[in-house]
Amino acid sequence: MGANAKTESDGALDAALDELYAAPFDSFVSLRGELSKRLRGSGDTSAARQVAQAAKPTRTTWALNQVARKHPDVIAAIVRAREAAATAQKAGDAQAIREGVRHYREAVANAVRAVRATLAADGVALSPAQARRLGETVQALSADESERGRLASGRLTRDVEVDELFAGVELGAEARPPKERGPARGDQASRTSEAEGARAREVERLRAERERQEREHALEVRRARITGLEEAVDHARKAAADAEREARRAQYDSDKAGRALAELERKLALAREDLK
Repeated sequence: MGANAKTESDGALDAALDELYAAPFDSFVSLRGELSKRLRGSGDTSAARQVAQAAKPTRTTWALNQVARKHPDVIAAIVRAREAAATAQKAGDAQAIREGVRHYREAVANAVRAVRATLAADGVALSPAQARRLGETVQALSADESERGRLASGRLTRDVEVDELFAGVELGAEARPPKERGPARGDQASRTSEAEGARAREVERLRAERERQEREHALEVRRARITGLEEAVDHARKAAADAEREARRAQYDSDKAGRALAELERKLALAREDLK
């Protein structure tokens, strides 16, 4: 009986979380409250509390969740390409490594494009910084089975930082436009310096953006916890009020029964007295 109740509770929780993370981004907070209230009303306080504390995803991870839900093949292609590239790297075949890494980066780019399209349909543009961070997240998830499972269920809540897995692999001169082949040494040094400066600025911007995002995520987690506790307190307050009413009613019934008993005993005493 207990096992069945637990299974039913888990099923209700999964259904509620699926509905929550599949919903439009801007309706997350209001829907979270509605679902928690619905579960609490059905008596499933544990599931209600977990839903109330569910963290709101960033906008990019929300879009990535939608891609994983509607186009799981896009995510699966990244995992397959990564495994193939890693196998080629272990084998030491330079051509196979370049091909494998190219396919892997193309698969990551396809996921970023799918997220961009999802956001565009929602009226939001994906910034270069978000695109870069999203690419890092996708790469991290392709290597982390537990986080990949979270994405597969469409419940990812935050971006994940990772270094580019095949950053040291060059795709070869044939992958570069002709004008970039064999530049003059002075031009090359100048471009390298400019590229390093731009890269440093981009890294700093990404770091600041990531810190801002982490602060927002931490704040959202705290707010969700407060919401859950407020609902729990409200439920406990109502339960206490109901119990107090029941106690007063029980006391009234007890007093009434006591008076009735006393009256009956009085009548019994009079009847016995008359009999004498």
